[in-house]
Amino acid sequence: MWVIQRFVPEVKHGDKRILLVDGEFAGAVNRVPAPDDLRSNMVRGGAAQATELTPREREICEALGPALRERRLLFAGIDVIDGNLTDINVTSPTGIRAIARLGGPDVAAKIWDVIEKKRGRASPVPLMFLPLPPVSATFRCARGRAWFSGFPR
Repeated sequence: MWVIQRFVPEVKHGDKRILLVDGEFAGAVNRVPAPDDLRSNMVRGGAAQATELTPREREICEALGPALRERRLLFAGIDVIDGNLTDINVTSPTGIRAIARLGGPDVAAKIWDVIEKKRGRASPVPLMFLPLPPVSATFRCARGRAWFSGFPR
């Protein structure tokens, strides 16, 4: 499958990854390409820079938020170049660690806070009281909260 989009020369100033949790702005990082490259991906040499949202970017978040919540998409990443929405990533948005490393908000903790709220819990069940997870389970930790995924609740 091919994805083709118009080249936006302003990418040289950065491709902003904006993370939304339950349709609300949670954090952002500006990914700036290396001087000799057009790709801003951090794994391809792009540099992560702290950033703030512009009024246009806030407008995009406010427009997308209700649609993300309606589709029950708890965690999404959007890419914006020069005020233009270029991508909506709902399968594996990156940027949580870069945002934290640059002194931004704890997006992972926000995700777990929303999960806990939706499940009706003030705090997670301590691990010592959880059944052992199956071999395929994964371990996650956010703001001192440890969870296993892949087992029935």
